[in-house]
Amino acid sequence: MKAEYSEAKKAGKLNILYDIIFALILGGACFYVFISMFGLKYDAGSMFSGSFSGGLAGIWNAAADKLGTLDYVILPKYRPELDPDGNALYGFALTMILAALSLISFLIVRSKIRLLLLLYAVPLAMLVLIFMLTPSFMAGALFAAAVIAVLALMNLKGRITPVYFILPLLAVMIGMGAVLAVENTVGLKEPKALANYGTSVRASASQKVYGTDPLPAGDVGNLSGKELKTARGDINEVKATLGKGAAERAEAEDADNSDIGKAETDEEESKSKGTALTVTMSEPDSYYLRGFIGAEYDKNKWETLSNDVFYDMRDKLFWMNRRGFDGLSELAQASRLGQAASKEIDIKVSVKDASRKTAYIPYELTLKQAQGDKARTSELVLPEGTKNYGGSHLGTEGLTGKKEYSYKASENLTGIWTDAVGKFYTTKADDEINRFFVSESHYNVMQYEQYLNIPARLLPLFKREIGTPGDISKNHADYKDTIDVISKYLKDRYIYSETFGQIKGKTSGKTDSSDWKNASVNMSKDFVEEFINAKRGSDVHFATLATLMFRYFGIPARYVEGYLITPANVSGAAGKTRVDVSRSANHAWTEIYIDGFGWIPVEATPEYSGIMKEADLTKGLQNVDYETMQNERTNVEEEEPVEEENDEQDDLKGFLLNILKVIAVIIGSLLLLALLVFVMIKLIAFIKWRRAFADKDPKAGIRALYQYTAVNKWKLAEAGEDLGLRASYSLDEMAEPDRTKMRAEVKKAKERAKAEASKKRGKKNEKAK
Repeated sequence: MKAEYSEAKKAGKLNILYDIIFALILGGACFYVFISMFGLKYDAGSMFSGSFSGGLAGIWNAAADKLGTLDYVILPKYRPELDPDGNALYGFALTMILAALSLISFLIVRSKIRLLLLLYAVPLAMLVLIFMLTPSFMAGALFAAAVIAVLALMNLKGRITPVYFILPLLAVMIGMGAVLAVENTVGLKEPKALANYGTSVRASASQKVYGTDPLPAGDVGNLSGKELKTARGDINEVKATLGKGAAERAEAEDADNSDIGKAETDEEESKSKGTALTVTMSEPDSYYLRGFIGAEYDKNKWETLSNDVFYDMRDKLFWMNRRGFDGLSELAQASRLGQAASKEIDIKVSVKDASRKTAYIPYELTLKQAQGDKARTSELVLPEGTKNYGGSHLGTEGLTGKKEYSYKASENLTGIWTDAVGKFYTTKADDEINRFFVSESHYNVMQYEQYLNIPARLLPLFKREIGTPGDISKNHADYKDTIDVISKYLKDRYIYSETFGQIKGKTSGKTDSSDWKNASVNMSKDFVEEFINAKRGSDVHFATLATLMFRYFGIPARYVEGYLITPANVSGAAGKTRVDVSRSANHAWTEIYIDGFGWIPVEATPEYSGIMKEADLTKGLQNVDYETMQNERTNVEEEEPVEEENDEQDDLKGFLLNILKVIAVIIGSLLLLALLVFVMIKLIAFIKWRRAFADKDPKAGIRALYQYTAVNKWKLAEAGEDLGLRASYSLDEMAEPDRTKMRAEVKKAKERAKAEASKKRGKKNEKAK
């Protein structure tokens, strides 16, 4: 009689119920992590709001904004479904995502394959490590608790009693309640020491991945004179390198190679002679190659503008770019319009022993407009493998950055920029110049908003040192007067020196006795204050102080680190020229923004004066009258450019196609991961069987071989069956010859099984015919 009810059936149904509940917990926790990472809102009142496709567009846009803010990832955005207040309606789409995650979680829990939890853990870890995209503390704690609970469930054997279910659930609920109570009362913040350590680890990892330059990418307080000389060479070596022509460098290299008996150079000299970049030009010319751009100074360190600032600029910069304007190429474009630049040079940069995080580009960079299918889709084409950070600098793409990139640049303009700006401002207006000034007026506002900040504590110090800047409430100080005043101040009162210690951080070993009273580990000191008090330092000190002083006079300024290709380096060269740029050529300088003309370098370090071409400050600057030029030339288009709708935003089919592609990639990745997990499980099982076959006890080995044939449903002959039964159930001792015989019987059984399977396939094929 068939039993309609049994204790076994009851236990099976209860186990399925537990699997469903734990799957809902895991899926819900993963969903909570997802919405907290991307800042999505989900509640009972909105869980069915909006359509599925419109909701997906809203979710996509929210994710794009989050990634753009954190890591400056620029993704296309689409028109979502909106409520009357302009908020995206994506509740129904989120509900479907929650359902999908719950279903996947049930399959994982039901399969009892622990490695499948990596389907959640790996993408989460990648988002955290690559994009620094972290969930809320509550979401992370809930996800961790859910994973632990599911692992505990998977480890249980046989029937699961309510005790096994209730205790983990109570533990999760109590833990979450405690975390929520603490978070909503005293608050939970990452300890400062831990945050600083995390920043240090990320910086160290970035250096390992992208490589480093001799200068510290803005971390000026962590640099000592000893480290600088080790990485770049002392100032005499630097000046000798920058003053060498192509023929002299080749002769020196030949001399070094031929001197077999010469002793090995010390660490400092060998490093200073290393090649940082190899620059190939279609015609030889000298350039400032700017890399790191320091925008914000705060006690011992320069930082670039944060990614969220660049991302907020993206819409305005996008349409300026469509009009043919970009801050990276403004100097070359304005000089061309003023007929001060005519020649264009092809340049290829190969990175050897330098940082690959930022592309090294000259101020004379030119960007050409590529025409799309429609006029409004045309854009300025960047060097391949680079990313434009708000017209400030070019980042490189790829996990380790770009080792090679190419671009075009006009002939040297930084040495004649005053003459070029004078010609530009006196050129008769035409439609192209009017369009240029419309775009430039918006770019101008951004520069004044971002690059005039000075720490308030330094203002009294500057006033004492250099006097008052005058009335700069409506306009900045005169360019020529300001450059003259700051240059004279630095030249007369300061000495170039490489005997200085770190202002923050830890040094390896002791500093020299002459280092600023051994101020190597003092977080309370300020790099600029120390320099002003000591009146001695290197180019990082001069450039930092000069940058802040230009801002003090109302002129937007930035701290720059990069490499110099000097006139001496290309002297005697003609036609296609290759220059090996030494690490000794790494240098820090100041750049200032000239209204309507762009960014130009100003040499702040007296020791470097005369190495590069220097513009004549008595020519051209008197013609700069930005306000008048704006009034005269932008009356054709005064209003702020309105963002047009991209074809992609209205193309629902295109959006859904992109979504399907993403889903296909995710499903493909999951299937590949599942296949990998399956193969790993099979491989681990096979290794375990092999170890069991080779057990020290021949009887245990024979027993394992017998069990293996049963698992694979291979039919043993009578001799093999007899050996298997003896090993499994008798008390007889068995020897190694018995195991050898059993191996042979198992092999025969396997071959018979293969033959029978082949025979069955043959019969099926015959029937099919």
